[in-house]
Amino acid sequence: MIGLNKLSTIPLRALGSDKSEMVTQLLYGESYDVTEEAEKWLKIKSHSDLYEGWISKEQFFEVHEIEERSVLRAMDCSLIISSDSPPILLSPGSRLSSQELKQVDTPYGTRTITCEVLDLEQAISLARKFLNSPYLWGGRSRWGIDCSGFTQVILLSMGVTVARDASQQALIGKEIHFENRQRGDLAYFKNKEGEITHVGLLLGPDQIIHASGMVRIDELDSKGILKKELGRHSHVFSHLRRITI
Repeated sequence: MIGLNKLSTIPLRALGSDKSEMVTQLLYGESYDVTEEAEKWLKIKSHSDLYEGWISKEQFFEVHEIEERSVLRAMDCSLIISSDSPPILLSPGSRLSSQELKQVDTPYGTRTITCEVLDLEQAISLARKFLNSPYLWGGRSRWGIDCSGFTQVILLSMGVTVARDASQQALIGKEIHFENRQRGDLAYFKNKEGEITHVGLLLGPDQIIHASGMVRIDELDSKGILKKELGRHSHVFSHLRRITI
């Protein structure tokens, strides 16, 4: 079976239980294959990043074929289904059909919006609009997002599809020496065992935007991320990668 998310977000859980850890989210319009079925749950594999997890059967919407859909690369949008039903809030990274694009409401009114690939400066502008979005383990939306979910969505706005987790994203692009860092590079951070546990996007040589407690901007040096209010480094630097668009 093939499914399509028709809600703003759907949680994917590690196990088929409401008490189980949320490992990621599907955004509106993302499709998936159903690979296993339990009493109230379906195990699925996302078409967008191949991530696997369990969703509630109550949130399943079956489709028989996947129509072409465009990636939303804008903030503050909602989908107007009908005049007598509430709009569906949309987060960047949502995928819309050609008909749905004509039903998107923005602060400037209901109009057809474009889903053109953003350049680096436009993507950084989008990233800044996530500022103060709360950190949420497994989150990928403006209402709650984790570090790799944040970079995944921002890279998608530039037409780059990457894996879900920071440790997987740490393998993409070209490794850059710290002294050659520049705006748009991805910075990765490690734990005591040397495992990659965090990622953020450089706004400049000494500034990084990342999700830690919330989406925020902090200072970066060769030791890691310096949070001024803590008076110490919160994350230990590992390496930098650059993706050529």
